[in-house]
Amino acid sequence: MLITWVLTVLAAVVVVLTRVRLSKEDGAAAGRISIPHSVLNLHTIAGVPALLLWVTYLVTKIEVLGWIAIVLWWVTAIAGLLVLAHVGLLIGVVIFTAFLALGKLA
Repeated sequence: MLITWVLTVLAAVVVVLTRVRLSKEDGAAAGRISIPHSVLNLHTIAGVPALLLWVTYLVTKIEVLGWIAIVLWWVTAIAGLLVLAHVGLLIGVVIFTAFLALGKLA
């Protein structure tokens, strides 16, 4: 269960820092790449509710919330792969999905 909370915190950091770092319009930063705002918006719009629903699921154990959160986490992870190749978030989502599907979070 501890690994789930650690990965949840790391996923929150990824969603927030991706938004903060890539939403700046100053453009000339080192290592700056051009990302379509629609993909960045999708990453944020799916990531924030995924985080909120996932934390709610972890606290309440209402399974339908967990599955909705997993769907949103997958959307976030795919958008993250399009944005910055967030392989770490993808691995976290795979672990979340496996734990939820196997009932390891109950």
